[in-house]
Amino acid sequence: MPNLGVTAPGAYAGYVTVPHGQLVALPDGLPVEMGAHAEPLAVALTAVTLARVGSGDAALVYGAGTIGLNVIMCLRLAGVDLIVAAGRSPGRRAAAAAATAATAAGFTWATGSEPADQAIAWLPAR
Repeated sequence: MPNLGVTAPGAYAGYVTVPHGQLVALPDGLPVEMGAHAEPLAVALTAVTLARVGSGDAALVYGAGTIGLNVIMCLRLAGVDLIVAAGRSPGRRAAAAAATAATAAGFTWATGSEPADQAIAWLPAR
């Protein structure tokens, strides 16, 4: 099956033809704007499930866009104690902090070190 925007053009078109098998009907009364969040939430939930994290764990979420924010909320629901969000956009870092990330750290790419190494430095010593 084609993957719109990856193996088939049209992901940003106003209208596209999609194979029936790739469609899921939204429940009655659910706004399309809410339904649009189903896929990013599914990605986040799968990531948190595969990470097998829970109470007593700490997590770094690298990127505070739509999927990163969903990951933060799923981590919180999984009982993760410390969630650090890393991102370059001040607005997205603010959204991460509002989504219950303990810390929203900003990084630049021109520092000469790996951003993840910098993010680890933000974790408190245990």
